[in-house]
Amino acid sequence: MDIKQLSYFVSVADARGFARAGSKLRMSQPALSRQVHALESELGTPLFVRHGRGVSLTEAGAVLRQRADELLQHIQTVKCEVSAMSLNPSGELKVGLPAAFRDLVAPEVIGTFSAKYPNVSLSITELTSVAREDAVAGGSVDLAVVTAMDTALVSHPLISESLFLVGAPDAGLHPGRPVDLDRVAQLSVVQNTLPNGVRRVLERAMARRGLALRTVLEVDSLPVLINLAAMGRHYACVPYSAIHEDLAKGRVSAAPVAGVRITWKILNAPSRPLPLAGGIFEKLLRGECLRLTRARLWKTGKVIDDAARPSSRTAPAPAQG
Repeated sequence: MDIKQLSYFVSVADARGFARAGSKLRMSQPALSRQVHALESELGTPLFVRHGRGVSLTEAGAVLRQRADELLQHIQTVKCEVSAMSLNPSGELKVGLPAAFRDLVAPEVIGTFSAKYPNVSLSITELTSVAREDAVAGGSVDLAVVTAMDTALVSHPLISESLFLVGAPDAGLHPGRPVDLDRVAQLSVVQNTLPNGVRRVLERAMARRGLALRTVLEVDSLPVLINLAAMGRHYACVPYSAIHEDLAKGRVSAAPVAGVRITWKILNAPSRPLPLAGGIFEKLLRGECLRLTRARLWKTGKVIDDAARPSSRTAPAPAQG
């Protein structure tokens, strides 16, 4: 469809007449009528019923009017994004990151982005994976990193890593010596409250082995959960990215849980395009993940190639185990 003709159609529909719409558009009624008639000819159906008081929409016209605003807005967004490719991005960008990324990944990415793109107002939120997914779907967040789970949103693989059993410094755990799920099942464990993507991955892996966790406490805070494990009262199972700093400083000991990995994915809503700033942030995030794995700073981390990134909704993701 001709975009200009579509906008003329909207003007006539809203004004309920060619004369009133022509006056508002500062064009003659015959010229406006020709444009709308050309649109009707292309679509092969009348869009208006002409009568003495003006016009009213046909059934086909009503359908087109319902879709027209969305079409015109999408076209305007695309034009702005293409025009902005040679300019510095501006505006707002809202990103949801997992608490596990707080020390290992987020500082470098956020710092670099803020320094290079000062005209973008960057907002970072944590919450749970489920809450971050809901925020993307609801439009309050532009993109988010979550654990792989069933979702109707567009998802792009980012990185996978092993789940680690975490205990006190004297617990005898070592990053180079994986522990089996049978041992994990014998320990008293503190876990994140449900719904939680990491906990879901662990519990599914245990169930496949006919095992169950001895959950003694639920905590809705990753730092508190790690602190409890560091005190030696209980154990915790978290991604390595969440304990990088604590392990380096000797506050905890930790070992990968054999055969249990989680996959981090980037989500954005299929109903709206990702802002230019969002694409830049995602590129920086992927670059930092690659740097950390190549430098062997992200133990067990494996960056997932996203060369063939999907353009539509992905199939539900299987649990990682």
